[in-house]
Amino acid sequence: YHGGQPGRRDLRAAGCGRVLARHQCMFGENTERVPLHYCHCPGKNDRPVYVGVTEDLTAYLKAHPDVQRSLNVVLVEETRFVAWTVDKDRHEGEKAFHMHPGATYALHTRLGGG
Repeated sequence: YHGGQPGRRDLRAAGCGRVLARHQCMFGENTERVPLHYCHCPGKNDRPVYVGVTEDLTAYLKAHPDVQRSLNVVLVEETRFVAWTVDKDRHEGEKAFHMHPGATYALHTRLGGG
């Protein structure tokens, strides 16, 4: 599935079938209610990704200052966090990220700008 994005080619059916089969093993009969998202990034980023609902992610960040530092997070509140950023032109600043209660997010460090 390419998400309707122009210029993106569909993933091969065999690959999708394997991913969907694993998804069903993980979530069983609830597979239809758990969305499956694909993404692709041509670069390499070996840093961890933290996935969870807003409340769990903010609690985890508050309890793990080392993870906050690794993500350049300078402030954590109930439904938002603020991170120190550097853009592709090396301009530094802070950016607030707002999250909806109960929504699932993936927090990661983006490398390479753009």
